[in-house]
Amino acid sequence: MMTKRAEWRTLKAKHGIPDGVCKFSMGERIESWHQKLAAATSAKDQNARLVAISGLLQDFKTYEAALNSIKPAKFKGKTPAEQAKNLNDTKTAVTNERKSCEGMRNGIEALAKPLVTLKANLVTIRAKFNNIQKNDLQALQDFYSSEYRNELGKFVKLAIAQKPTGKLKAALENYEKCGNLANDMLNKQGAADLSKVYAAFKMGLEGLAGEL
Repeated sequence: MMTKRAEWRTLKAKHGIPDGVCKFSMGERIESWHQKLAAATSAKDQNARLVAISGLLQDFKTYEAALNSIKPAKFKGKTPAEQAKNLNDTKTAVTNERKSCEGMRNGIEALAKPLVTLKANLVTIRAKFNNIQKNDLQALQDFYSSEYRNELGKFVKLAIAQKPTGKLKAALENYEKCGNLANDMLNKQGAADLSKVYAAFKMGLEGLAGEL
């Protein structure tokens, strides 16, 4: 995905994209977004990152739609066929940028709205957990590293950072405590206490499910 105005200028030069496709400069919008993103990232402000990328996504959608009504003759090319190709190649490039922007926006939204992400991920992860045998050391270790700590754990931390209260706060903090307990047992005591490891995971997951 483009992050610099110079990349847009290179694309314009390559295909001979005319000025005035939209009422705004796409290059300026990319540059403005990049500055906003850098500031929001430095401030660790996920909501500001989401606002910035959402604005850029709308700009790409607007530009993409505008290309559908522009004439090939406005593009670089010695023949109508060359001009038409440059227009089509521009459409493809802009569509790819829009799709990349959508993917980035989805990723940022997951971080900016951790409770929504937790609720969505929890359904799949509880199902995975229910298929693990209580005495399967490798499966429990893998579950902790992949699902419990990463797919849910990082969003639990983000949710706690948003300063929830009451039962939700308790459930989030309990999730972390249960994960730490299970990890300690896996690292220090081994297979003898796998039933307790399993029980710790289950307590953390069920407590979270009860409040989301």
